[in-house]
Amino acid sequence: MSPFDYINNVSESRTSIWQDGISETEYNPFMTNRGLSQFRDTVLFAQEMNRYGQFLSPKMQYDFYRLGITHKKKRFAKWHKPDKLEEIEMLARHFNINIRVLENYVSLMSETDYATLIGSLEKGGRHGTKK
Repeated sequence: MSPFDYINNVSESRTSIWQDGISETEYNPFMTNRGLSQFRDTVLFAQEMNRYGQFLSPKMQYDFYRLGITHKKKRFAKWHKPDKLEEIEMLARHFNINIRVLENYVSLMSETDYATLIGSLEKGGRHGTKK
C-alpha cells in the first residue's frame, strides 16, 4: 500500500484497513504526516504526531488519525514544491554544484541577472541545441 492509501482511508472511511494483514513496516508515518499536514483541518493532527509520534507504534499513529479526524471527506491537493525547481536543477547541473549552494547564489542575484542567466542556458531548436 502507498502512503496515499492510508491518507485516503483516515480521511474518508470510518473502518480500519489495518486488519487486512498489513504489517507495521508497510505504514510510513513520515509520509502520512506530511500528507495530512497539507490540509487546514488536519495540520494540527500532523503537528501533534510530529511531536509525539516517536513514542507511538505505527498502528497507534494510524488509529490516532483514523479516530481523531471526525470530518470525513475526500482530500486532494498537489504537494507543495519549491518554485523554479526545474531551472535550479538545470543550473546546478550546468555549474556542477549542490542545489542548496546554488539557491544561496540565486538569492543574491537580481531578477534581471537571473533571467539573463536562464536565457543563456536555454536550449532551443529542433534537437535541443541553440542556434
